[in-house]
Parts: sequence; C-alpha cells; structure tokens
Amino acid sequence: MSKTSDKIKQFVLFGLASALATGVTTVTPPARADEVTATVFSASGWDYANVRPSPSMDGQPIGKVQAGQTVQLDCYRYGGEAKGPYGSSTLWYKVKGYGSGWIADSMLSTGSDEPVTEACAATVHAGQIKATVQPGVGENALRVGPGAYEVSGSVVGGASLILDCWAWGDIEAGPSGTSRYWYKLAGSNEYIAASNVDTGSDKPLTQECVKSSSDRFVELSYSRQNHETLHVANRLLGNYYRTDEFAGTYVVISWEFFLESESLVNTIKEMKVGEVKNYPSSILSDGDDMYLSLGSFWIHKTSDTCVSIRDFYDFEKNSIFRPLYKDARKGYAKEFMIYSTGCV
Repeated sequence: MSKTSDKIKQFVLFGLASALATGVTTVTPPARADEVTATVFSASGWDYANVRPSPSMDGQPIGKVQAGQTVQLDCYRYGGEAKGPYGSSTLWYKVKGYGSGWIADSMLSTGSDEPVTEACAATVHAGQIKATVQPGVGENALRVGPGAYEVSGSVVGGASLILDCWAWGDIEAGPSGTSRYWYKLAGSNEYIAASNVDTGSDKPLTQECVKSSSDRFVELSYSRQNHETLHVANRLLGNYYRTDEFAGTYVVISWEFFLESESLVNTIKEMKVGEVKNYPSSILSDGDDMYLSLGSFWIHKTSDTCVSIRDFYDFEKNSIFRPLYKDARKGYAKEFMIYSTGCV
C-alpha cells in the first residue's frame, strides 16, 4: 500500500471517529485559492508535529503543531529523512507562521506523496549548485553514503535540489549514463548519484566533500625497497578485512607508489587540466602491486602538473572475487575509499 492511500485512509478514519465520539464535526473555513493547507496527523503516540529550523532532523525544534491542526504550506524542499505515523519521507514543507520553520511531509495529510506546492526558492551558497532530478529516477535515489549504502529516501523527477559537495563512490547507472560521482545534498547527510541529476555537465561542479575529522585513515608509505613485495596490495586487503591494527575508513597511499609507473606518469602528462579519466592499470605496464591494489582507478587533473587519485576498494560480484564481495555483504569486511595526490 502506498503512503498516500494509507495516510488518507487513516486520516478519514480518525475524522469519523472524532465525529462519532463528540457528535460534532468542525468545518474549517475554506482557504483562499492561492493557499495550500495540510492537517497534522493524529495517531497513537503522535500528538504533535515538530517545526524545525531546516528541512532535516538536525537541530532542536523551534515549535510544535498539535495533531489535527491545519497549517498553511508555503513551499517544499527535499532534505533529511523523517518518520511519521504512517511512513517516512524526505519531503519537507516550509510553513507560514511558526517562525517560517519546516514540517516533514510524513507528519502531514496533504492527499499526495508528491509535492503539493511550488519548490522553495533555492539559496545557493558558495561552492554549491542547483540541479534538477532526472525523470524516471526511482525510490532508491537517496543513500546515506556515496554508493551502495543504505537507502534513506527518494526524490521525484523534476525536483529541484541544492548540491553541497561531491564524493567518489560506487558506479551508478541513471538517466544521464553511469558515473562514480555522488553529490551530498545541502542541509542533509544524504547522497544522490550524479547520473540521477542534471547539472549540465558530466564533471563535478561543486566543491569536493571534506572528510569528517572523526574518520580514521591509514597512510600507506612506500619505497622502492618494497616495490616487488605486494606491500600496498597486502595492506589494502588487510584494511578490507580489518586485520590491520590501524584499519580505517579510508586510505591515503603515498604518491611515490604511483610514480613507479611510467605509463601512469605519461598518461597524467597528456591529460588536460580539469579532465577526469579512468586509468586501467595492468601487470605489464604498472606491475603486480598496483594492479592488485587498485585495478582501474580515477584520475583528476587539478593543475598543469598535479592530480588527485580516487578509488573505491571493493570486489565485483560476478567475478572470481565473488567470495570477497560476499564477505563485505555479510559484515566480515568493509569497503573503503582510497586517495592520493601528487605532481609529475
């Protein structure tokens, strides 16, 4: 059953029960044609809806609206996931009065799962961009991380979003093709694949997401002495299975490791500033250690001579590494990001 039908059914039953219990029905004065109103749900354990300062569950509420009360909706925006008595949603409405705060759609009877107002005018800060969700994007569009993380919500095609920053993650197919870029939504900890939004470019247009200071990272040093010992490949596998004492949520590999590959250095020199390229390493051109460590990885040319390298350490489901892939699904191992920067 959809959230809409469930919400309408429960709201009607609540109204009938109230009328039978009191013998009186309250008629709300008709709203003006240009006004959109909604009623706060009433259910056991849900006595009011919180009014929040932003379209997310972050921060303390700035007000409350009692169950059964009507509020006037100003505009909508997608934000953090919020649970209600009959489901959850990432859709939020800015309400008039109440300090111009926000109420989650999951707490309101609007008669629809889709937005019933115009989108709120976007306030785009430095480094952020405004984008539109591509048509045909499904319910699994929003996730708690840049990749195959837990689904946190959905958005509809044509919805307007403010994108805060980008991160590397799992390859995701969408209406715009495939991409490993993911955008973090402004005012939220949710991510949407770049292939699911229309930004007018196939390259990242926002600032890169800053890694949390609480994230533990492993810095892998490198020297020519351990060039033939699969030093990096073994350390990465240890981090995957968390057998390494210093296992972390991401790994920074010493730039010296990449300078060992003449093929990679030549590729970097031929790239244009701003270009992003997938580099398919091979045993013949780059050696066993790099091939087993990274396979193919992404290069972003940031200046005339410098680049950043990103890779998501995982294993393909339909390959000889399927057992390693399944270990991550079972919780025995954990996928992570790999970073490096340097100049040639």
